[in-house]
Amino acid sequence: MYALKTDSLYFLKMRLPVLLGCLICSLSLAEYKELKAFKQSSHQVLREYTERLAVMDPKFEGIVKFGEALQAINDETKVDVAKLTYQSKNYWRALLEMTPTDSSILFAHAHLHAARGETAYADAYFLLGSLTVGKSHRAEFDKYKNLRNELNKRASREIDTGIKLHDRKEYENAIEVYNRVIAEYPKCALAYYEKGLSYMMMGRDETNLKQKAMQMYAECRQRDPFFWKAYQGSDPNVTQKLQIYLKQVHPFISGKQRTKEGFVAFAEGCEAMELYPFAAHARWKLTLIDSDHLQEHIKKFLYLIEKCGCEDVDFFNKQFKFNEAK
Repeated sequence: MYALKTDSLYFLKMRLPVLLGCLICSLSLAEYKELKAFKQSSHQVLREYTERLAVMDPKFEGIVKFGEALQAINDETKVDVAKLTYQSKNYWRALLEMTPTDSSILFAHAHLHAARGETAYADAYFLLGSLTVGKSHRAEFDKYKNLRNELNKRASREIDTGIKLHDRKEYENAIEVYNRVIAEYPKCALAYYEKGLSYMMMGRDETNLKQKAMQMYAECRQRDPFFWKAYQGSDPNVTQKLQIYLKQVHPFISGKQRTKEGFVAFAEGCEAMELYPFAAHARWKLTLIDSDHLQEHIKKFLYLIEKCGCEDVDFFNKQFKFNEAK
C-alpha cells in the first residue's frame, strides 16, 4: 500500500526532471518550430496511412471505412478524435480486422493526437501499439520519438526559466513565463503543473489563488492523465485516482513492470480511473498476448467500448457470440 498525503503542499517541491538548464533570452508567441515539425510529421504519416488503407481488401469493411474517414480529413488539428476513433464502430472493426502484428490502426490513432500536439495521448497509443508491432513500424516509431524528444527539450528549457523565478519567489514572473509556453504549446501539461505550483505558493492564505492552482492541476490532468503529480488537492475522487494510478497504472507506463501481470493491472487501473479508451485498447491487446484468459478479456473489451460511447456495441456483441457458438 502507498502511504499518501493528500495535502496539496506535499507535492510542491516534486518536479519532473528538467532536461536542459539554460535560460532563454526571449520568448516569442509563435508556435515552436519543434512543435510544427512534430505535427507536420504526423500529418504526413496520416496521409500515407490513407493510401495504405485504401488498397485493403474490401471484405475488411472496418479498415476500408476507417481509411475513408481519414482520407476525408482536411485539417487534422480540427478533428474530433473521439468520434473518429473510440466512438466509431468502424474504428474498432478496423482494429480487430488487422493482423496481430500490424499496429497501423493504433499508430494512426496516435498520429491523430500527435497532429494536434497531444503528446501524452500519442505516447500512450504508441506504447499500446508497440507491444505487438512488426518491424515495418519501427522506423516510424523511432522518428516520432525523436521529434517528441526535441519538442520536450524545447519546452523544458523554457519552463526551467519559470522554475528559477519560482524558486526565487518571483511567482508572478514565473507564471508569465508559463503563460508564454502555453501560448506556444497549448497541450504542454508540465507548464500547467508548474503554473499551479506558483499559484499555490502565492495563495497559501488566499482561497481564490488556491482554486486557481487546483484549476491548473485539472488542466494538466486533462492534457496528460498519466501526469500523477497533478493529482493534488482534497477532492476524494482525485486522491483515489492517484492511489489507483500509483499502484496499478504507473508501473506499466513507466516501464517498471511490463509483464503480463503489469499489463492486466494497467487495464484494470485505467478502467478504475475512468480512462475507458486506454482500458479498452489494453484489453484488446491482452486477447492477443494472454490467451489463457481470452473470454475474460473479450467480455471486458465489449463492456469498455460501450463505456467509451461506441455507436453500435450490439454489432460486436453479436459477432463475438457468433464466434463462440461456432
